[in-house]
Amino acid sequence: MRSVHTFLCGLATLSLMVMGCDEQGIDAERFSAVVELQGDAAAGESRYASDCAGCHGAEGRGGSAPGIAGEETDESIEACLEGPDDMPKFDHWSDQELADVAQFVAEL
Repeated sequence: MRSVHTFLCGLATLSLMVMGCDEQGIDAERFSAVVELQGDAAAGESRYASDCAGCHGAEGRGGSAPGIAGEETDESIEACLEGPDDMPKFDHWSDQELADVAQFVAEL
């Protein structure tokens, strides 16, 4: 399972690196560094509760923003870094905080 995750993260990283960054300015090097971290869902739970649950719901099933429960970690990390649609960027979080929240979301 880990090798499949590493492969998929590698593909996502490669596509961002080929582009350099997307049109919204996501930093490909930072993205790559964050997806390689081991996230801690327990550590990400409180950050999610304070910064994400208001829109995505306490269980990630949606509210004023889409449901994200079970989302792949690389997708959550990218969303936090780029701030799609009306979502604010959370690029001020540390790399470990990004990985932790992404892992929490993946386990919802």
